[in-house]
Amino acid sequence: MDDILDSVEAIADRFVIFEITGPSPPAIALSKILNDSSIAVGRGIDLMGQRHLDLNECCVRINSLENEADRLTRDAISNLFREEKEPMAVIKWKEIYEMFEEATDRCEDAANILERIALKHN
Repeated sequence: MDDILDSVEAIADRFVIFEITGPSPPAIALSKILNDSSIAVGRGIDLMGQRHLDLNECCVRINSLENEADRLTRDAISNLFREEKEPMAVIKWKEIYEMFEEATDRCEDAANILERIALKHN
C-alpha cells in the first residue's frame, strides 16, 4: 500500500517539478486506470478472510487494469515520439507516463500479495 501511495506522490511531484500546466489525454486515462486499480486493491483488502472467489475477482480486475495501463503507456509514448516536436516535452511526458504505469504495477504487486495470503489461509 505504501508503494502505491509513494508512486502517486511521485507522479504529482513530477507535474510540479516539470511545471506541467495541465494533464494530457493519456495522463487523464492513466489516472483513471490507477484510481480504479487502487479502489480494487482496497476492495481486495476488505474481502480478506471472506470468500476466495470474490478476492480472486478483484485480483483479475487489477491485472486487467495493469495490462490496459501497459498498452496505453506504450501507445502514449509512441505517439509522443511521433508527434511532439519539443524534446523537453517528450522527456517530461515520457517519465510521467512511465510513472503512471509503474504505479499500476504496484497495485498488481499488492493484489498478488493478497492472493498469496488468501491461498495460504484457505
